[in-house]
Amino acid sequence: MNRYRLTEKLRRYKQIINVVTKYGFGIIVEKTHLGKLFKIPSRKRKKEEFSAPVRVRKMLEELGPVFIKLGQILSTRPDFVPLPYIHELEKLQDSTFIVPFEKISEIFRKETGKSVGEVFSEFEEIAFASASVSQVHRAKYKGTNVAVKIQKPGIEEQIKVDISIMYDIAELIEKFIKESQIYQPLNIVREFEKSLKKELDFSMEGRNIERFRENFEKDEDIYVPFVFRELTTRRVLTLEFVKGIKINRINELEKAGIDKKKLSEIGLNSMMKQIFIDGFFHGDPHPANILVTEECRLCFIDFGIVGRISEERRLELIYFLKGLTEGNSSRIMESLEMMGAMKEDTDTKSFREEIEEILDQYREIPIKDIDINTLIEDSFSVMRKYYIRIPANFTLLIKTMVTLEGIGLSLNPDFSIAVGIKPHIVKFMAERARLKNILKDIINISGGFARMAREVPASIDSLMKMLKKGYINIAFEHKGLHDLISTIDKSSSRLSFSLIIAALIISSSLIMMSDSGRYPVFGVVGFSVSAILGVWLVIDILRHRSL
Repeated sequence: MNRYRLTEKLRRYKQIINVVTKYGFGIIVEKTHLGKLFKIPSRKRKKEEFSAPVRVRKMLEELGPVFIKLGQILSTRPDFVPLPYIHELEKLQDSTFIVPFEKISEIFRKETGKSVGEVFSEFEEIAFASASVSQVHRAKYKGTNVAVKIQKPGIEEQIKVDISIMYDIAELIEKFIKESQIYQPLNIVREFEKSLKKELDFSMEGRNIERFRENFEKDEDIYVPFVFRELTTRRVLTLEFVKGIKINRINELEKAGIDKKKLSEIGLNSMMKQIFIDGFFHGDPHPANILVTEECRLCFIDFGIVGRISEERRLELIYFLKGLTEGNSSRIMESLEMMGAMKEDTDTKSFREEIEEILDQYREIPIKDIDINTLIEDSFSVMRKYYIRIPANFTLLIKTMVTLEGIGLSLNPDFSIAVGIKPHIVKFMAERARLKNILKDIINISGGFARMAREVPASIDSLMKMLKKGYINIAFEHKGLHDLISTIDKSSSRLSFSLIIAALIISSSLIMMSDSGRYPVFGVVGFSVSAILGVWLVIDILRHRSL
């Protein structure tokens, strides 16, 4: 670390410690011994004017852009941040300080190699929107109205210093505050750093917009702005300017004659498509990021935060949501097991009992009347108690759905995400049950067997060498092993038979699918033989009463 960076880091350390102490969290400074290191004068403890969650929000706002971003990321993690803090972190406001045009235009020139005047026929010098890390200017490019998002100068250097301090503090917290280890502060900082790097790379945001635009290319109800790739870099993003009304401005929507109920349905269908078809969703759909055009089309903007959800994760989500809305605790437990959220030492019995108590409150309520927001919040409060940790993308998705529920209700009092999601779940499960998807699963399983079979000779060879060199000593004691050997022999035979039948089914299916006009003879014969062998195997198992 150069001398300037070290000096800046020490100065920033002192500033952070002063702000943390100012808002009544000096206990953290004391326990991590930072107060002694930087000789921070002790403050007389007074009665706090605000609650702890409010003080946390105010503290982060005063600490600046990086800490504000940290708070915004934490607001998407209801699995380990209590709800009162979540609600306050959602209110975090970015800095509205606007950087002078001269400095912004210099960044544009460095990034694109051209001046603002060379590229745009018109360019508004005063930004119409400003956040902590960037500001947006209106301009005209080749006759098209565009929005030019430019990163503020010096922000990257500030981020490097603050992230470095965050790592130091997280390490000290884990070392000196033992009860914090269950929250894994270092992992939180790593996750935050990774997320922030993505958000600061505007070229990546441009690719997110292009992917989203491609996904909704044929949807007449959704509009996604065009990205001008030639004017988009790591610190500059140029895209089509879309004129519209923010979705939470109800009076303006009514004046424009927009059908609010239709709008809520469009929003729900678009989100379901993002989740269950695309596996790629807008991760920050708050009202400021959703516009309504005069044609009653939804336009999503600001793609700095997006989520990706694999087919496997979608299945886990479905089990989780079905368990919640159907009052099925077993299904919830199964979904949490599937995603690896539960530890070996989790008190599953007590956890299940508390989940069932929550579900009982909703058991007699019609699905359309279930407040999915409250239900999810209650469930996450229990998860925090038992330290259930679910994947970050999963919590981001849940948070997105809760936000959507709030927007939908503001447009349509009868809006219910619990009802709206049901047909999409049924459709997804039906798609999973299609023959080609079953075959894909069988082929994947067969591939696992094939890999295992390839590894067996090498493993046996390695084991024999270890035996030969005397690294492993095995002593056998014969005590009625005949029955065991016989059982193993029968089981091996049945397993081999099962693999042969599975191979016949797969090969026959592939043969039949290769001909669109008629069923090939070999495919039919293969299915017939596998059916006969399958029936014979079932009869043999039942006859010996050993499934």
